[in-house]
Amino acid sequence: MKPESADTYQLGSLYGDYARSEEASSLRLGWIELQRSSGMRAETQAALEELDRARSDASTVDWDGDGAPAMSLQSYAGAYQLLLSLPMVIRMPEVAPDPRGGVLLSWSEGGDRMFTISIDDHDQLHYAGIAGMATFRGAERAHGRLAEPVLEGLRRVLLRDRRVQTGRPRPS
Repeated sequence: MKPESADTYQLGSLYGDYARSEEASSLRLGWIELQRSSGMRAETQAALEELDRARSDASTVDWDGDGAPAMSLQSYAGAYQLLLSLPMVIRMPEVAPDPRGGVLLSWSEGGDRMFTISIDDHDQLHYAGIAGMATFRGAERAHGRLAEPVLEGLRRVLLRDRRVQTGRPRPS
């Protein structure tokens, strides 16, 4: 189903459907909040609370004093789903608002090991990493999950030689 007008809020990265108003979007996010409160690991809960604080901090235009747009609901929903979908072997990132209206997720393992994901309001994940002397970056469509190149980047930075399990067999 496609949105019919520009004022339709896409939550496609969250559940693959569309909410017709800000109120409907808020109700859906409230339902998700209720679902997340049962049986979630404490680290994930803390990251989602950090995301909520980031959204509150960046809820108005010019929140940074330099004219930044408010964090979009689509970016928030995409970051929310990404945090829920991280494999258990990946620790939760630091969460911050992106001055372009999105959400930044970042991991640091010291000066030579860092990884950042920027989630925009078009279901795009822009990522960059440093792993020792190697640097890499790219952009992937989220499609409600972590794309393989993003998982590979996280593995290179955070796990060194261990494999990230994604629930499907990986080629040898």
